[in-house]
Amino acid sequence: MSFSTAASGAIDRLLTDLTSGRSPGGAAALIRDGEVVLARGYGLADLATGAPVTTDSVFYLASVSKQFTAAAVALLVDDGVVSLDDDVRKFVPEVPDFGARITLGHLAHHTSGLRDYFGLLAFAGWPADGPLTDRRLLDLVGRQRALNFEPGAEFLYCNTGYVLLAIVVSRASGLSLRRFADERIFGPLGMASTRFRDDHAEPIDRLAIGYVRDEHGGFRPKLPDFDTVGDGGVFSTLGDLARWDGNFRRMAVGGPRVAAMMLERGALNDGTRVAYGMGLVVDRYRGVPTVEHTGEFGGYRTAFVRFPEDHVSIAVLCNRADGDAAFIAHRIADAGLGDRFPEPSPLEGVALDPALLSRYEGTYWNGTIDAVVDVSVGDGALRAGSRRGASPWVARSETAFTRDPGSMALRFVADHGSWRLDLDGGGGQLVQFTRAAPPARPAAAYPGTYRSAELDVAVRIVLDDGALTLARPDGSSAALKPVVDDVFAAADGAIWRFGRGRAGAVVSVACTAGGVRRLVFDRQPD
Repeated sequence: MSFSTAASGAIDRLLTDLTSGRSPGGAAALIRDGEVVLARGYGLADLATGAPVTTDSVFYLASVSKQFTAAAVALLVDDGVVSLDDDVRKFVPEVPDFGARITLGHLAHHTSGLRDYFGLLAFAGWPADGPLTDRRLLDLVGRQRALNFEPGAEFLYCNTGYVLLAIVVSRASGLSLRRFADERIFGPLGMASTRFRDDHAEPIDRLAIGYVRDEHGGFRPKLPDFDTVGDGGVFSTLGDLARWDGNFRRMAVGGPRVAAMMLERGALNDGTRVAYGMGLVVDRYRGVPTVEHTGEFGGYRTAFVRFPEDHVSIAVLCNRADGDAAFIAHRIADAGLGDRFPEPSPLEGVALDPALLSRYEGTYWNGTIDAVVDVSVGDGALRAGSRRGASPWVARSETAFTRDPGSMALRFVADHGSWRLDLDGGGGQLVQFTRAAPPARPAAAYPGTYRSAELDVAVRIVLDDGALTLARPDGSSAALKPVVDDVFAAADGAIWRFGRGRAGAVVSVACTAGGVRRLVFDRQPD
């Protein structure tokens, strides 16, 4: 069976299942050597009008946009206008001096240590306060007094860095990122339906409106309502993505030097290579090299996966938040490339007795990065993840497990009569978690009001019937479950670590969540 025939069947099966009934859906394309060999649309682009998704529908790409920001930066490097070794403060002096140099390369490879602005804004009450602008983002970044880690020490995905790169492009070239991309990338490649939308009120023709589920099981529109671009912001079509894909073969824009820059994996201070190039994840799927990126925001889920050795790419664009574009793209690849893969599918595993799996159940803790992994057994499978959602993992052996799309793996290691969990998040980045010891300190020491000077917001910790609850400024609350002494986890996955002064009294609490590590809230006088 040919690649196109097998992949076509997978597309029909996966996207028809997704769009049963009157619902939003998605579009998918098979691309070979930059040419669309098969493209189809499913479901509705607009529930109000009944307009269907077509192969020409325009979707918001979310983080798939990052590769276009990266390409703009690479073009400026090739022009000799900027260097990846330039300090970001050369172009954006609003970024605080953290006592460590943050380069454009750090921003591009997600090794800057900057806090992710989505996490910061969640604390500050966004998006209730209205659309996000560059000015507001720079004000937010300018108030920060600490980094997540020393620049270059770690990889941690960070949207802040890509918005700053968009601002660098604008200030270094004298053109907005939108206009620069139009003139240097989209226009020359004939991507007529693609743009960075830097005005959230701007209408877009043939738009597939993004939808999320409502409380009644139906759908409500959810589109991006901010004017910042760089980490996202691009609207495009399947056909235009094929033209972009073809540029990595023909190199009409940028040439070999720009392509090589984008595909070179970033390096940490110790020389370790990460799996991220410039706006692209350079990795392997089932033993075969891939270049890919996924995106999710509002009612959109997107995936663009290239298999460069096979000259084949797969684009999946969904206009519904429950559309797992990455899952669909990899299942299409499984069907179409077949025996090409030397490794088994991440969905194929060995059957293990749930009683054997139950020995791993518990809470695992890493105090260096303030992270928790909860392990349980459900429906005969090991489930591991944050308290926000522990997803099922596929067993490879009694101690080793993987998760789709296959770049993540975990292994349980016997450790002094207990178990240690080693998590590989992709690209060889191993993080070790130890089984958490039950906390012994009483909860009565923690209640009070705590304020963050960096965000000018306060939270309250309340003790009710022996249990702690976090009360946020917006009126919402979250139960706090103890992890280890002075550390609690909220249901949304946030970790709250209380700090003590010299006398042993609780004086602060630091929160780690959503690309933000240890944002400090100081305890206020009663």
